[in-house]
Amino acid sequence: AGTGRFVVEQVDVARVVADAAPSLQAAAGPRARFRTVVAPAVPRIYGDGLQIRQLVMNLATNAGEAIGEAGGDVTVAVEAVDVPAGPADPRYTPPP
Repeated sequence: AGTGRFVVEQVDVARVVADAAPSLQAAAGPRARFRTVVAPAVPRIYGDGLQIRQLVMNLATNAGEAIGEAGGDVTVAVEAVDVPAGPADPRYTPPP
């Protein structure tokens, strides 16, 4: 319900996705051809591992619903991407 406490720590998103893969397949549905793609050497991030898992589960569920009866592919990809941000950007949060 959004009232829980977050546990912010270093999270290996690649591991979260790999560990959740069977559940993600189920969430995407029987008509989805599900796969994960994980780039090598993805750095850890600061976040709440349970929240990240829930986010990915919601994305897989939404993708499965969007596919509908026609079926299709659902791919969850994990890779490092440089996003320019700095103290002047209001979305910037320095690491702890």
